[in-house]
Amino acid sequence: MSAPQNVLDFYAERYWSLPFGAQGDAYTIVPGRHIGMDILAGNGEDIPTLWPGRVAALVLTGTMAWVVVVLGTDGNYYFYCHIANDHLPTVGSELAQGERVGRAANGPKTLPAISPDFPGSAWTGRHLHLVVTTNPTAAYSFVPGYRTLDAFTDPAIIIRSVLAGTSADTSRPFTPQIQPEPEPTGVLPMPNISIIYNLDAPGQKQQVAIGPRGRVALNGQTADLLNRWMRWQIAGGDVSKAGGMSVAEMDLLISGVLSKIS
Repeated sequence: MSAPQNVLDFYAERYWSLPFGAQGDAYTIVPGRHIGMDILAGNGEDIPTLWPGRVAALVLTGTMAWVVVVLGTDGNYYFYCHIANDHLPTVGSELAQGERVGRAANGPKTLPAISPDFPGSAWTGRHLHLVVTTNPTAAYSFVPGYRTLDAFTDPAIIIRSVLAGTSADTSRPFTPQIQPEPEPTGVLPMPNISIIYNLDAPGQKQQVAIGPRGRVALNGQTADLLNRWMRWQIAGGDVSKAGGMSVAEMDLLISGVLSKIS
């Protein structure tokens, strides 16, 4: 069965950019390797869902801005990264192939994290960074067994099958084996403010901070402090971008959040 025209247009091979597995010092999930595939979106256009599924989570990250996580009907998690905070889909909603998953963020990187077009510190121009794997958080956090390229699927395999109108069932990766984690290289990703949807408890959302050592639930105060701290980090440590955080507030953030996850 042929995919919708907007899927054929957006994911056409002429728009493919940085491929899966490309090398780079800034990559930390799989050290030195690009775990997804970049697709150009030069006009900041809407991004159609590649594979139908349910919106499992909306995640605000420091490096990739908003990430829309879709649990596909094929059992894979699809991570749509560098998405603008502009009419994001509802967590728990079902998306048919070709439905709008979001809009490519316009940038620039100097925008505050609360700006709708904040693109994340790893942004290199308008594009979709697409990651496919079988774990719901492996695209933006360190998960045992998901620290090598074998734990991720090359999106090009699935895209080609969709463009050709054939099944992508054979494109799913093998079940990854737990392996010793390599030491991370480069700069570790900043803790993320995440809105996680529990599929077993429809309608409930929870903000959590996620870092290399785990996650911790946030309340209104710590969520605000962490968001201000992230903006400060994105600005290169410029104190003027920290939102006037006091010593007491920083102590609370360190003891209540950062010391537990980083």
